[in-house]
Amino acid sequence: MLSPVLAVTLTVIAAAVPSITSPLTVQLIRRCPPDAACTPIEVVQEMKRETERIWFALGVQLNWVELSSTDPADRPVPDLVVMFEENPRPILGGSVLHGLVLGSMYQPATLCDAGVAHLWVAHVRRHVETVYVHGVPLISGPTHFARLAFAHALGRALAHEVGHYLLGPVHAPYGLMRATFSAHELLDTPMLGVYALDGTSRSRLIARRLERAARQCDTSDAPMRSASQP
Repeated sequence: MLSPVLAVTLTVIAAAVPSITSPLTVQLIRRCPPDAACTPIEVVQEMKRETERIWFALGVQLNWVELSSTDPADRPVPDLVVMFEENPRPILGGSVLHGLVLGSMYQPATLCDAGVAHLWVAHVRRHVETVYVHGVPLISGPTHFARLAFAHALGRALAHEVGHYLLGPVHAPYGLMRATFSAHELLDTPMLGVYALDGTSRSRLIARRLERAARQCDTSDAPMRSASQP
């Protein structure tokens, strides 16, 4: 089975990167249709923790925020908005997405703007359902174990998209930013280097951090930073 493409960069512009010594502010927006089986909250929370673990090891601290219409008008927008797409039949570009594209990233228009990532939950599930243990899909096993495994798969796919926000649309030959992941890689205990950054990606992360610092992106003075949302 061909591994799915983890990210489709839909707008190739400059990506932003925060200081590695500062948190990366991320907002998660769940989009679950009324007739769909929404992902349990404990799975969503564990997904966040898995994404955090991956990036913390790489020197980036994720800070999840919850924003609502009652927040002050001058509250800064997040660095990255994640659309948690729970539609069982994902639609992208006006047509049903038949391939297993697990995530996509809309690059910010400028270095100080917000980015928008999409995580296609149904496609992650379909991909990892191909892993069987004792004749049944791994994520269909005992409730706690199955949910934990699925959450880790979601978190790893999301970590890849966070990487596109930080590093831009380029893929790497290995590590977190390679273009494809097998179902086993999304579910199994990570082997050394599977979710690391290659040398080129590490250099790019440092360069983008310095570039953003040079531009002095002050989110407290820019509450209306635009996100390139589709």
